[in-house]
Amino acid sequence: MVWLWGSENLSAMLLNATLLALWPVLPVLIVCYARQWMIACRTRPSFALRKSETSELDRAHRLFGRVCERIKRVSQQAEPKTGFWRFFGALSPNAAAPNTDEMDDLHAHAQHLQATIRRLTRLPLQRLSHWTHALR
Repeated sequence: MVWLWGSENLSAMLLNATLLALWPVLPVLIVCYARQWMIACRTRPSFALRKSETSELDRAHRLFGRVCERIKRVSQQAEPKTGFWRFFGALSPNAAAPNTDEMDDLHAHAQHLQATIRRLTRLPLQRLSHWTHALR
């Protein structure tokens, strides 16, 4: 059937079909560009942490310091005593074994605080990248 139309007619039909298919592309690109430009104009270019985020970051830093100090104290209490003090520690009935549940809780809390600190410190850079992406 193609051989009846000839090569000239077939190539003209393919060219016309391609141009017809590409006709709506330019208006769609113009509409998308206008939409992105309007979004970029509406977004404010302030990338710093907001007041609530700053206070949350300060709180997380303070809590992380306290948790690290508590981990240090619990691990020092769990260390075996040496020399003369080991003898008296073994005699006392209240010789505390290391509290593994408390250590697990402290480590989990420290990891959560580290994740919060990381997330909050990345916010300004994420806002900048979103803003530059909206400008493109």
